[in-house]
Amino acid sequence: MHISDEDNETVEYYAESWRAALRVLKGWSDEEIAVWVQAKRFTYSDHIEMMLHDAPMSYIAPLLVPDGARTRLTGPELVLLLERVQHVLEAGDSCRDFTDPGAFEGVAERLADAFREFE
Repeated sequence: MHISDEDNETVEYYAESWRAALRVLKGWSDEEIAVWVQAKRFTYSDHIEMMLHDAPMSYIAPLLVPDGARTRLTGPELVLLLERVQHVLEAGDSCRDFTDPGAFEGVAERLADAFREFE
């Protein structure tokens, strides 16, 4: 499938955003990040427009939810928590530059507060 230059730039922005978020918030190595990013790219390779339909941080939010919350919360509660996590990641601004690791300054503390709301 041919990807337009504009979509390709957007895919690269997503990948760079994911790299910054995973490095800062999960402490993942470059190798772990590369495997995850490549898997996402492969999953959406034939349907890139589907991937670009959602904000980049919507793909990171599920990775940040503690396992205990996943097993304890019901479907609707888990959806609310995921929305809350994404909101914390985006700090209310889904259009800011997430490729800058500084964009995630203070996010870990705000996420901890969000997780406590769902205990």
